Amino acid sequence: MYFRPGRLLAPDAYYCADHAGPADLPLPVDPVCRRVEMVAGITLAGISLLHVPAQTEPVARLDAWVTSIGGRLEMRHVTSTLITLARQPAPQVANPLRGEG
Repeated sequence: MYFRPGRLLAPDAYYCADHAGPADLPLPVDPVCRRVEMVAGITLAGISLLHVPAQTEPVARLDAWVTSIGGRLEMRHVTSTLITLARQPAPQVANPLRGEG
């Protein structure tokens, strides 16, 4: 952990080694911080009709994204359901006389 003293209106800030600047000061001990846990529902389209690859690929992508922002993904439950996507209505013909001889 690194510490950046506040200046003017900017408050004191703490950074990990990846995001610390050259003037930031290393902390001799790990500070106490608040861990934030979120519970959310996320719906994605699967890449396969088979449930294992349909569920594995989005979990891997979500884990990579959460890791990239400094988080840790703890996957507790994954489900998938086969659905039929509603077909879009046919486009209306611009010329109503088209096809009438």
